[in-house]
Amino acid sequence: MARPRILPLPDEQARPIARGVQAIEAARPGSSNREFLREFVPLVVKVTGELFGAQTFQKLLRQMAPHRTPSSTTVQDAIHEYRSEVGADALRGASHDSPPIADAPPPKRMRDVRNDKASGMQDEAALAAVELGKLHQLEVERLRARAEIMEARAAAADKARQDAVADAIAARAQAEGLQEAVANYQTLIKQLSETIQITQERAAADNRANLLRVDEVRRETREAEERLKAAQSTIALRDQALRNANALGDSLRQQLNELRRNLQVRDE
Repeated sequence: MARPRILPLPDEQARPIARGVQAIEAARPGSSNREFLREFVPLVVKVTGELFGAQTFQKLLRQMAPHRTPSSTTVQDAIHEYRSEVGADALRGASHDSPPIADAPPPKRMRDVRNDKASGMQDEAALAAVELGKLHQLEVERLRARAEIMEARAAAADKARQDAVADAIAARAQAEGLQEAVANYQTLIKQLSETIQITQERAAADNRANLLRVDEVRRETREAEERLKAAQSTIALRDQALRNANALGDSLRQQLNELRRNLQVRDE
């Protein structure tokens, strides 16, 4: 007789399992595959009423949690762990796609399976409510944490705004002080420029007067030199005339003396 098809699960079983996977991931973010299977295996058994084999669990994981890819050994260990926790009497359903396990109890009868499925479906609403409550609590905590972060950011932004306002006031006051200092420097530069211009004009006038005086002194010097040359020429002429007069006087004295001697001789 052909083995009944297990997958895909009916919607009334797939939906609560999917919600349960979301709840597990939200409650245990970053958990290992082994930790995830400790809660995933009981969830599947609770919803379906059956304990599947390792291959079926791996197929379910590919549908419900594709990012979870545990090895067959890890899945089989999780199944054995679940068996040891709940006890052999509590599990009547055998694995459909795993090799037979030693000392495993015989498969459930179809009536027992249907009863277990009915019981599981009756508990589905309670399980869904618990899962929704967990998800709601996680969402509330996430929103609360986000609100705290936003409040902290708002406080930081307000502090930054106050600091910016204070900096702007200080910068404005500094700018006003610098503007006043610039105006004072401009006034001082204007005054110094006027003083320099006056000084330069006075210096230019003094220079012109000095140049005129130099020209006058040079003219007077030339005139004095010319007078000196004329005086020197006159002196030279007078010296020559004096020498001539002296020579003439000497000649006349000699002639006079000669005449006196001649007269004296005649008188004798």
